[in-house]
This record gives sequence, structure tokens and C-alpha cells, in this order.
Amino acid sequence: MFLETERLYLRQIVADDLEAVFALDRDPEVMRYIKPPFTEKSQAREYIQQVREYNEKHPGLGRWAMLERATNAFVGVFLLKDLEGTEEIEVGYRMHRRFWGRGYATEMTKAVLQYGFGQLGLRRIVAIAQPANRASTHVMEKCGLRFEKKAYHYQTDVVLYAIEKTLVGKIEVRPGSIGDILAVYPDIPELQRPPGADEYRKRLFGAPKHLLLVAYAGSEPVGFKAGYEREPDGSFYSWMGGVAHPHRRRGIAYQLARAMETWAMAQGYRALRCKTRNAHKPMLLFALSNGFDIVGVEPRDSVGAHRITLEKKL
Repeated sequence: MFLETERLYLRQIVADDLEAVFALDRDPEVMRYIKPPFTEKSQAREYIQQVREYNEKHPGLGRWAMLERATNAFVGVFLLKDLEGTEEIEVGYRMHRRFWGRGYATEMTKAVLQYGFGQLGLRRIVAIAQPANRASTHVMEKCGLRFEKKAYHYQTDVVLYAIEKTLVGKIEVRPGSIGDILAVYPDIPELQRPPGADEYRKRLFGAPKHLLLVAYAGSEPVGFKAGYEREPDGSFYSWMGGVAHPHRRRGIAYQLARAMETWAMAQGYRALRCKTRNAHKPMLLFALSNGFDIVGVEPRDSVGAHRITLEKKL
């Protein structure tokens, strides 16, 4: 038993759950707002294997079987895991229809939020749903999550709700220095041959306007985002950014992005632009989920090296 409430408990999903998982995920009403229903039992078998592999690689996170304490009946699947293309952790569930309307989703969601904030030390947890899925957004609201934005995840438009835990050492985003940015470099493994201080001075201080944001945990710099006016067309260019690996899954990238967006709008810019390599899928997914559109592709010798230009209207 992994986690329990008054009426329910969670445990690992095992091979013997094959029939229950297949019955759950083949039901078109259950899967209406999630994904196409399963049509073959082999899909459920593959799903169970994927779940077990993910749970082993991500201790404390994962997908679990949810059961009734009184009957040991398989109620559904509950999850607390990475939200694709982001640093966020999402909570979610799906249940057999015969268990709908009993308050089970709210009961377990509250317990999982307490687990995430308490035992895992998470600072922020999100949940997503298709806009038409009012039953799910109602559960989110009852559990204290609040609407934050419209987004795009799992190949569909969604609404994103979030809840945060106020902790000592809360992240603060504010204008910072080039020195603080360079101090974060060693903890950002994705940065290969990053620009030095002279390149920052050349690009930022030589532009009509620039912005240098740093995220601080106390006095420690743990993330950054830098940009400047690159073209005289009403756009602001988000040039460089990153979050120190030990401080990921705290919503820092999102805080930095929102801070730059707010500043750019206040300065009268009409759009944000950024550029990344096609191989940098997390960056692409993060941008697309935050309202950016792909507006250009610059071919290179390999597909992964193609430069992708993205833009968000403000």
C-alpha cells in the first residue's frame, strides 16, 4: 500500500492488473477527454510496462492503481508525474464509470497533494484538462488549484490549474547581473559552449533595450533569462536562459518566462521571439505549451541542427 485515505488506497500497478486496466482504458466515456481508447489488450500490457519503468526511474513519482479499501475493487489510475515538455509536476486520474459521483477523485487528489508537498518537498503542482471537462476542473477547484492559463499539451488544447506551497527560500525573480548568470552555468548540462561575459555585454548593452532576469533561492542564483531588442519590428528576442538542475520542477522556468513577458508588454512590445535547435525538444515543448507558434525554420546539415524560430503575440 503506497498511500491511503479514508476510503481508498494506492499501490503499484502490476501485471495482474491487465484486465482492469484494459477495461478502464477501452471505455470511450472514461477516455473521452484523455486519449483514444484502447482497442487491443496488448496496448494495456505495454502501458503497464511503461508505468513500471517510469516509476522505477522516478522514485516518489509515477502512476498507481487506485483501489477501494472496503472491497479492494480496482477504481482507476492515479498519477503524479512530469508534465510533458515542462518542469512542472502534474496530478491526474481516471476512474471506472461505476465509481463516478462518489467524491473519490477529490478525496485522493487532496491526499496526493499533501504527499507531494510534504514527503516529496514539491513547491508547485499543476493539473490540466480539456476546457469542456468541467467535472475535472471542478475537482481541481475543490482541491485548491486555481486556473492559471490556457495551454497545449498531449496534442490538445487544455486549461492549466496550479497550486503552490509557500516555503522558506521561496524563489524570487528579479533583474540580476552577468556574473550571477555565469554562476549558474555549471549546473545547466544542456548549455554547450555557452556565451561568456563579453558576448552578453555586446548583445545586451549594445541593443536599444535589454532584460537580464535571474531567479534567486535566497541569495543563490538558480536560473536566468536574458533578452534584447534584436529587430525594430515591435518584437523582443528571448536569447538565453536556463535553470540549475538541482532546482528544476519548481516552476522556475515558468516564473522567468512570465516575468519577461510582463516586462515586454509594459515596454510596449507586441511579440516575443526565441530560437532553438530542432534537437532541443524540451525547449520546443515548453515554448509551444506557453503560447508560442513556430514561424520559421532555418535548415542545417542535419535535422537536429535545424534552427526553429518561435513567436508569441503579446
